[in-house]
Amino acid sequence: MPLSLFVNYNVCKILFNINLKSFSDINIFNPLLMVDKAFTYGDNSGKNPVNLTSLTNNAIRSTAMVSLNPDEENTFDIKRSTILTNLAAYLENNEIEQYGSEEKYIENKKETSVTMPIEEMKVERSPTNVKLTSKMSLTFEDDGDMIYLNPLILPYSGIWSPNAQKRVYPVEFEKTGTEEVKPIFTVPEGWEIVDMPKPLRISACNNGINAIYTAALNNNMLQISFSYKLNRVMFTPEEYNDLVVFFKSINDTLNSKIV
Repeated sequence: MPLSLFVNYNVCKILFNINLKSFSDINIFNPLLMVDKAFTYGDNSGKNPVNLTSLTNNAIRSTAMVSLNPDEENTFDIKRSTILTNLAAYLENNEIEQYGSEEKYIENKKETSVTMPIEEMKVERSPTNVKLTSKMSLTFEDDGDMIYLNPLILPYSGIWSPNAQKRVYPVEFEKTGTEEVKPIFTVPEGWEIVDMPKPLRISACNNGINAIYTAALNNNMLQISFSYKLNRVMFTPEEYNDLVVFFKSINDTLNSKIV
């Protein structure tokens, strides 16, 4: 029997409170319930489905202030702020609760953040909004005369990676939403940017997925902006090759070096 949902403001709130425990709000689905569409209760006609792909703007937005210290053992200091909203906040809240307290959650983050060691961290949260602020430092790559940086600070590992030359079944993602990363690099006096990745604007699968990368140098401030938006959770096997090209373009750009 096909799954039906009674899409009514008050009833949905009750259903979501049951499924999302204490971190619930109108129009936030548990990923296990994430589907593209559903039908109102009692409608067995198969017509006029309710679109469930844009219930809320699930988002993860990060900003980072990066200060380079070429005379101090080639390190750069990072102050990062990440804000998670709606479903992204729900998932992070659940992870925090699994540790029993924010203090234990922070302690675990510090212990497991090997590639970007966290020195300080603070958590502020509500059911639909989690803000994580942290301070860290890293060593950058250089050859004596040149400094090499990744646009997003760390090498980019990718949102999704293909695992076959062709696809028989649909490609599914956990949730729709937006991810933004905006590092701002402070270039030390006497240094200059000589090369960096070119801007990128790309979309695929009838705008089911899109991304934008830009870089702007103002005086000694290099402002990087990368945004990625997933408008659907499911893509057909026929769209698989377009997804492969899309993510390869992103990976190539974000793993190029700023020199």
